[in-house]
Amino acid sequence: MAVLLVFVCLLLRVLYIDVANGEEYREKVLENTRNMFRQGPIYAKRGDILDANGNILATSVKKYRLAIDVKLIGTTEVKDGEETTPYIEPTLRALENLYGSYGVSAEELRKLFSDEKTKNAGYYTIRVADEDDPGKTKALVLTATEVEKFSLYKNVLSEQVKTASDALEAIPDDEEHAKQRRGAESRLAAARSSLKGIVGVIFEDFYDRLYPFGALGAEVIGITSSEGTATGYGLESFYNDELNGREGRRYSYWSENASDYIKRSIIQPENGHTLVTSVDINIERIVKEEIDRYMELYDGYFEEREAADHVGVIVMNPEDGRVLAMAADGSFDPNMLGKTTKNDPMMEKVLANYCISSGYEPGSTIKPVTVAAALETESVFADAHFMCDGFEMVDDTRIKCAEEDGHGLLSLTEVISNSCNDGIMQIAAKMGKENLSRYQQAFGFGMRTGIDLSGEASGILFKENDMSSLELATAAFGQGINCTMIQEAAAISSIVNGGRWLRPLVVSEIRGADGETILKKEPILEKKTVSAENALFLKAAMKEAVKSGTARYSKVNGYSMGGKTGTAEKLPRGKGDYLVSFIGFVPYEEPQLLIYVVVDEPNVAAQDDSRFPQWIARNILKKVLPYLGIEPDEELVPENEILLSDIDNP
Repeated sequence: MAVLLVFVCLLLRVLYIDVANGEEYREKVLENTRNMFRQGPIYAKRGDILDANGNILATSVKKYRLAIDVKLIGTTEVKDGEETTPYIEPTLRALENLYGSYGVSAEELRKLFSDEKTKNAGYYTIRVADEDDPGKTKALVLTATEVEKFSLYKNVLSEQVKTASDALEAIPDDEEHAKQRRGAESRLAAARSSLKGIVGVIFEDFYDRLYPFGALGAEVIGITSSEGTATGYGLESFYNDELNGREGRRYSYWSENASDYIKRSIIQPENGHTLVTSVDINIERIVKEEIDRYMELYDGYFEEREAADHVGVIVMNPEDGRVLAMAADGSFDPNMLGKTTKNDPMMEKVLANYCISSGYEPGSTIKPVTVAAALETESVFADAHFMCDGFEMVDDTRIKCAEEDGHGLLSLTEVISNSCNDGIMQIAAKMGKENLSRYQQAFGFGMRTGIDLSGEASGILFKENDMSSLELATAAFGQGINCTMIQEAAAISSIVNGGRWLRPLVVSEIRGADGETILKKEPILEKKTVSAENALFLKAAMKEAVKSGTARYSKVNGYSMGGKTGTAEKLPRGKGDYLVSFIGFVPYEEPQLLIYVVVDEPNVAAQDDSRFPQWIARNILKKVLPYLGIEPDEELVPENEILLSDIDNP
């Protein structure tokens, strides 16, 4: 009965509070909410990016921002009737002793305790001079080792307290030793004061993105900003959601008069996923070294400018569409650029991946696609022949062949191997604009390939209804249209592998934070472009181009291979500006590698020289083939003038 009475009294009290003082209590609830201090996020570790061999291309390392609780450190206490601040000097002395070499100054920090703007700050980030930007400051960021110094420092102080305490205990407590004990007591009090006086030091942990190989592979990897967000390029951007993970939260609660937190709630973070790529950093290094070698040799060679406007290289497996390497001249070190300002137009230009973001007229590397379209539509047949007299008249416009005196009578194979514009224009005329337009699209031109990298461009094709006879003729040999390197590489890969157009892939596997496989990314067959029979014919024609045609400077001694050169005169025509290229595959029977090299406006007297991309390709293949364990499949031939020629011995 007594219990029931108590319960009824409590219930009546609650009802009274709700009716009479409801608003007051709601204010209290709101006040308590305001007294809940969200100490900050617990950052999730962004996932790693690995190469095909497990080498770390991008990772996140925990670091710490140094901050202090100015209000707590400045707390006053009354001692012997006087108000004191027992925490300021021990804390500032410790910070200067430990981090003075980084620019932390006790003198500067003392100003915080008298400044109206900062003296009540519960969290103040310590800033030091920025050596990279004179006149400006930056937050002091420390490594785990540097933070550990703080714990070691306090351990030393603890040892000093113990030593002082032991020394005091060793002194007899009698009148004879009273003076000695007073000295020991004073030293013990000072040691305890130094230890207990260090309060309010905060090491806010966060993750800093690190790229162990620097600029190597940066075009593919991409970059994150100093805030840890992707910038719109590369794998970092394309797989941002998978890499990011989910932040945790740390909450602390305290009562209005309590100096210590009375409750803490933690929501643990979920770390991001790891990407395993098909990129091989060793192949990437070989590619970059050959690009840099060319850029160094021809810098200022003919004119006072760089060796080329651009040089780009893609190495991929035509059988599964996986990218093994992708690089261009210039590049950037993401370890440095990640600290720059977001939305900087110059930064955007630097970050763009030339191999997927820049469009250009491909030139004659598109001729196998034109011939494939003609064969598939039965506009021509494999045994066809064409007379090249050095030019074609199209709508009263004379369009020259590279061989101005004419190649004479050529087989269809020879039209490709000798890169005859005259023959290819005749083929286009037989085929018509509808068929050419349809097959250029079927081979992936004029649209994004869907490669798993951010920043891909789509290129430009003539619209069938708007295509004139003149545009039909030039589009057939790769002028007047616009494509990206990855589009060309995917198109020719589909011929090399027997007619399968595969979406280019960079990531092979996605793993959870625990290392378990979440997703295996298999090759994606998008469509069939050409019959196996016609693909074999085109492969043979490209083999002939390497054996005796325009692509013979690409030949790697001991290996069967095929390829096609490109020489595209740039707009405005007639100025002598060319983009030259080579695309090839090796070995011939079961191709394991496709390589595509573009040199935009080589710095030489005659830019229409496709030997430069061929030499770059050959030098790369000579190193990559043995590295991958791809054995020679042909007998070596004696070194000759072509095999001995190189970019430093043209």
